[in-house]
Amino acid sequence: MSASQGEADLSADERAGLELVRETGGIHKSDFWKELDVSSRKESRLVEALESAELIQR
Repeated sequence: MSASQGEADLSADERAGLELVRETGGIHKSDFWKELDVSSRKESRLVEALESAELIQR
């Protein structure tokens, strides 16, 4: 799966998370969920989805 193909399948929250990572060049988990204004549980799901799509690395 190409990155652009993976991005097309993202939810709005996943897109926002990916954009945040791109804008910051990398971000700590504790700041990531606060910046997105989501729970830490939802943040974990977002990160897992982005990592599974090979759009980010931990």
